[in-house]
Amino acid sequence: MPNRRTASAMALTLACAAAVAAGLIWGRGGLYRNDQPGARSAALPAKSLQTWFPETPVSSSPYLNTGAAARYVGSQACRQCHADRDRSYQKSMMAHSMAVVDPAREPADGEFLHQRSGRRYKIYRAGGELRQRESLTFAEGEDQVLADFAVKYVVGSGHFSRTYLSEIDGFMVEAPATWFAARQGWDMSPGYDQPFPDGFERAMTETCLYCHSGRIEPVDGTLHKFEVFEAAIGCERCHGPGSLHVDRWEHRPATGGRVASAPALDPTIDPTIVNPADLPRDLAEAVCQQCHLTSSAQAPARGRHLSEFRPGLPLQDFCASYRTRGRREAMKVVGHFDQMALSRCYRESGTLTCLTCHNPHDEPGPEDRPRYYQAICLNCHGAEACRVAPAVRAEKSAGNDCVQCHMPNAPTEIVHLAFTHHRIGVHGAEPSEPRALKSEAIALEPWHDLSRLPEIDRDRSLGLAYFDLGFDPGPQSRAAFEKSFGILEGVRARGLRDGAVDAALAQIASQARFPNAPNFAAAALADEHLAPAPRIRALYILAADHYENRRPAQAAALLDELTRLRRCSADWALLGLCRLAGGDSAAATRALEQAVALNPKLLPLHRELVQLYEASGQADKATAQRRLGRRLQEIGRAAGAATGH
Repeated sequence: MPNRRTASAMALTLACAAAVAAGLIWGRGGLYRNDQPGARSAALPAKSLQTWFPETPVSSSPYLNTGAAARYVGSQACRQCHADRDRSYQKSMMAHSMAVVDPAREPADGEFLHQRSGRRYKIYRAGGELRQRESLTFAEGEDQVLADFAVKYVVGSGHFSRTYLSEIDGFMVEAPATWFAARQGWDMSPGYDQPFPDGFERAMTETCLYCHSGRIEPVDGTLHKFEVFEAAIGCERCHGPGSLHVDRWEHRPATGGRVASAPALDPTIDPTIVNPADLPRDLAEAVCQQCHLTSSAQAPARGRHLSEFRPGLPLQDFCASYRTRGRREAMKVVGHFDQMALSRCYRESGTLTCLTCHNPHDEPGPEDRPRYYQAICLNCHGAEACRVAPAVRAEKSAGNDCVQCHMPNAPTEIVHLAFTHHRIGVHGAEPSEPRALKSEAIALEPWHDLSRLPEIDRDRSLGLAYFDLGFDPGPQSRAAFEKSFGILEGVRARGLRDGAVDAALAQIASQARFPNAPNFAAAALADEHLAPAPRIRALYILAADHYENRRPAQAAALLDELTRLRRCSADWALLGLCRLAGGDSAAATRALEQAVALNPKLLPLHRELVQLYEASGQADKATAQRRLGRRLQEIGRAAGAATGH
């Protein structure tokens, strides 16, 4: 059995990996140290002030399907009466945002070696399934299979890429290999080009899938188990729930579909369904912004969730989006609105919006696009406004394609992908490059008007936005977390009790080694409406505190719950340590095996498993585990040498 010294060393070594898996991303050395002046005290005030702050109600709307009485019915119900509109919509990329994998329609099998990680990936068909296999290569030319799973869903229409999702033990995870249209081949999924890629551990959370799926719902408070009601983005994402509309026209034919008109609407407008073309500019944009506004940071409204947003309502009633003041962002995959808002055309027209150029029911084919978009530009700009010499224009764009020059393709943050740059203007290399941001100058400002919120909710939102910004790697991370902690502490001191606030304070305090982190975590868990992500943060922090204070049984109980809520190596690793501390070697072995299967880079666990196998007389397993650990160490040393670390 491992001794206490070994287990303690393992716990220290695992701290970084556990923090990353739990959603903590920090600069080197942590945010604070315990011996710094001003380190927070261990206990929250015994009789802390608590004040009741009513939630700001959702904005009113003349559209009936923005209310609670409207239910989602699915796109199939719409097709019965709107077959022609459905056929036109099926030509759009949104209609193919996500689908159940049909192996017969997917790209050909493939195989490639990822040099940085020493891993080989094989994409193949077997038993009527499309599968991805991840293997680790050895110097002798052998491969050891690390994981092999079927893929269930494909994300992306294939116009740019096709990324795949596996459902493992009910949990939705991203697969490591993506098919890229630009190179007509397979390569590492975005963000996986690392010496130790995520493999099949990257959780597809509701936030990840919200903009790719038509409608999903989390299962039993888990982080990434879902019931998928509609895979691809459908009619109701832009038009809102359809039950009242269906009821009006299908179930009451004798009345001719008559319904009382809303005083705020034109009598010709049907109040049971939203048509974004009838909305004022800010509300029409909100429909697009729910996915195409890639803000620097976001914060959910108190008591609400982004998935509760309905077309016809302000987006900020559900989620506040923030931009970094004074920073020019590089083109992002879904940053189309961000880019457009920088355009002089947008700022000065008062009418230009996403729908000016994009109609999902009338998307031009490739051969018609130059003429289609040129006509839109010429509605405001005369042909004579182009100042490029005719000879130069004829050479660069014989068809006088406005988009080619004023909205060129620009590289994105994802390798192999370039999207149309939505900042309309005169482009050179400069607009695609982000301006450097000094950590001491960090400042967030909201995209939308938040003036209808009480001051304490505006402060709560800003504090949570800085917390969100802190997860972006870079010089602003530490400053963002420091600002977040100060603002949220102030919100709490004024009497607001909110689980999301307490969970954020717990997470920052935990990394900073403030002794009151578990108190914040316990306060967060007292919120019965706490969302899955902050609940998981709080559970992990409390479990770690129990383990560090030699209460392994209490820690294990929380970790058992965590392993039901998410599929994460950190939870299994800490559970294994708790089982070791409790003297149950068999249970410890099972938990540590699960941890390294999810995340092979947890090198101390390989050494611990070798000892456990040897102690239980499993010499073959010990030899294989030692060999795997040594190969991973070699990769780690090579990666360190390449980066100078």
